[in-house]
Amino acid sequence: MKLTPKSKGTKLVFKVSKKRNGKYTTFKAVRTNAQGKVTITVPRGTRHWRVVTAKNAKFGAATYQFSTYGR
Repeated sequence: MKLTPKSKGTKLVFKVSKKRNGKYTTFKAVRTNAQGKVTITVPRGTRHWRVVTAKNAKFGAATYQFSTYGR
């Protein structure tokens, strides 16, 4: 995942769930690098995950939801 370079050092919280409308639990909280990039591996069996960005002086808080379907 890559954010704009202006968002370097932004805190991102990854939440995972097996069901789309199920309870999301916090998996990992990380910060972006100088290029605004972060790479993580979600746990096996995870089908749905969310990324929550923290609010700061430049950006508002936001939540993005994704789905991963494997075989």
